[in-house]
Amino acid sequence: MKVFGHQWPQGFDINADRPARRQRAHDASVAMRNAEVERKVQRGAGLSRVAQRRKHLGRTAQPLQTTRQQASAKQRQLPIPRAVPAADFGSPRWRQIGHPSGLEPGRYGELRCDQNRDGHGRCALPARETLFGCQEKFIMVQQVSAPGPQQRYDVDANDESLPLLQDLMQRFGDTCRVTSPGGDHDSVVIHNTDDIRHVLLGNRGNYVKGMALNRVRVLLGNGLMASEGELWVRQRRMVQPAFQTQVIRGFAPLMRRANADLIERWAAEAERGEPVNLTHDLSELALNIVLRALFSTDFELLIDAEGSSPFDLLTKETRRDLAFAAKFRALAHLVRAMIDSRRKEQRIEMDLLSILMEARDKDSGEAMPDRALVDEIMTLIVAGHETTASTLNWTWYLLSQNPKVESRLHAAIAETKPALANEPPAECAYVEQVLQESMRLYPAGWLLSRRALGDDQLGGFHVPAGTEIFICPYLLHRHEAHWDRPEAFDPERFAPAAVEARDRFAYLPFSAGPRFCIGTTFSMAEMTMHLSMVARRFQLQYTGSEPPQAEFQINLRTKQDIHMRLVAR
Repeated sequence: MKVFGHQWPQGFDINADRPARRQRAHDASVAMRNAEVERKVQRGAGLSRVAQRRKHLGRTAQPLQTTRQQASAKQRQLPIPRAVPAADFGSPRWRQIGHPSGLEPGRYGELRCDQNRDGHGRCALPARETLFGCQEKFIMVQQVSAPGPQQRYDVDANDESLPLLQDLMQRFGDTCRVTSPGGDHDSVVIHNTDDIRHVLLGNRGNYVKGMALNRVRVLLGNGLMASEGELWVRQRRMVQPAFQTQVIRGFAPLMRRANADLIERWAAEAERGEPVNLTHDLSELALNIVLRALFSTDFELLIDAEGSSPFDLLTKETRRDLAFAAKFRALAHLVRAMIDSRRKEQRIEMDLLSILMEARDKDSGEAMPDRALVDEIMTLIVAGHETTASTLNWTWYLLSQNPKVESRLHAAIAETKPALANEPPAECAYVEQVLQESMRLYPAGWLLSRRALGDDQLGGFHVPAGTEIFICPYLLHRHEAHWDRPEAFDPERFAPAAVEARDRFAYLPFSAGPRFCIGTTFSMAEMTMHLSMVARRFQLQYTGSEPPQAEFQINLRTKQDIHMRLVAR
């Protein structure tokens, strides 16, 4: 490390010789002034002025302690430089080193220390004027980067990233830095709930959605899931009324009819002894519900005109690549046609599309622009379909592998009075606990990303502006600091007392903070009704010989369809 133009050896303890060192620094300042005077003499500077400077320097060329006693209180607080061995720059904790006693940390500035790719420390030294009029540099080491692997990796929502994240968590703990292969940016992966709270809530203004969402933007446009800033605030405010509790309750008859049709079809297959393709049927169910909630009568008109629903693309296509994104975005013209038709006919339906068309910005009084309206509708179709279908798919599999939980669920539902046709099912706490535990083990949104707009601190480490921040609910939900026997399927974790005792940022199936999923209430109502109605009629038995493999892409799904054998109850 180079300080005052001198190269200090690694491991050198600069504090061991402080009094002599201070005197040497003082002598160096005097020597610098003497050299300056000599240069002026050689250039013919005025002798009277030179004499005055010599007299001043002679007066100050005495032990530093005497000079300090004569200085003012402010001058007395000269910074005392301290050095740190280069090896310590990679330390896993923040270091604040070397400010004079009585001075506030950071009063004169700070030295940001990081660890280069080759493991060597790097730093920049600020300076300030001393009482001698020359600049004296000092060191204040305050922060270091998080530890991480020397090898470079890409972190993204894909199957390759989960094993990497598991390995990094085991090796480096709750905060880890990963450098991209191109070296153009760093990523920081966090698992500590205090840091997660800080990013999603406490300092949320410093974070925007990360670049991992670029693929989502290609698919969904600039809807709530992808937008930022004032656009997001305005859109969120206008979309929110569509997901109020009383509105969701109005969709209960629709949800009940869709599940009743599914149960009737399953009953026929059960009589024939045929297994059902659970994954496919649940995908169709969730898509049917969200499309009818969005478009109501216009959805029936669309099927009549096209012969089938063009949106069935979401259940037939399993890949979520650019080719799929292009096909799905091409369906946006159908949404625009519905909007134009309703405006032309001045028609208002009891559905989400009409609620969004009638929404007005509270400040300007303006309606949502057509492009934004289409983006929001396309976002709701995908988000309202895939996360719900995936969660129910995993839930039925987990129940089939845990007979005690399944028996408890059947008993809890049997104790609940069946709801009337136009009402949501009576509340059954254990049904919700089963769903919550399923989302703990298999959260559909298994990887969240943010990007830091400005410098910050996470886990005691420096996070520069532009850093990608990754939060992995899949690993967080298995963190032994928050979950006993984390791999076990135990809905009792979500009993009221257990929830109250646990850090709420240890469980993020719908994210958290202001960007908490706006469709949570709709999704939970839909899943609760499905589980209550189907479990009252059937027991589902897994037909596979091996556990289903998980696919870690934008959403966490099963790689292969799950098939179940239905046993009437």
